[in-house]
Amino acid sequence: MLRVKILRGLQNLAAGLALLAAGRFAFMEAHAWRPALDRASSAPSAAGSPSSAPHGPTDPAEMVKVAAQTREQTLEQFKDELESALPTSAPPPAVQQRHIFVDFGPPRSKVYIAGKLVGQTPFGGQISCVEGRAVEVAVLPDQGAPITRAYECLAGPAPAPSADLSAVLSAGQDVSNLKPPAGR
Repeated sequence: MLRVKILRGLQNLAAGLALLAAGRFAFMEAHAWRPALDRASSAPSAAGSPSSAPHGPTDPAEMVKVAAQTREQTLEQFKDELESALPTSAPPPAVQQRHIFVDFGPPRSKVYIAGKLVGQTPFGGQISCVEGRAVEVAVLPDQGAPITRAYECLAGPAPAPSADLSAVLSAGQDVSNLKPPAGR
């Protein structure tokens, strides 16, 4: 039932847009004839009176030329209106692969990263995060209140896929490439 209503609504919207386009086209056609009518009414006719001048060009070649110009102008205006109506889309933020080491909280507490259970403390692993957004890390001990921290995913080079986490940790390198937000 909902699909039928949605389809009918879309059909009504399409019909309305078609009527709007037809009306716009008719208006532009009438507007394009205005200069030709003005020229014809201001030029003296063969009879000598401007009031007996025909409405619009009488030469079929000029009629075709005016109609073609009007269509081109209308199509250009529609094209410009459509381009301005399209939403501008920014590129999606980059997804980063980052090493993380969680060593806060009691040992063997459950570790949740972005709401997903990933292991127990101490936890070391690789996560995916969106550059510039916060990653929430929660440690849930067997007893006591949960400990949560939010870290910002930083831009930078991705870790080597073959990097051994224990070797990186023993070398004292920054493995998280995550930083706590300012004020924490």
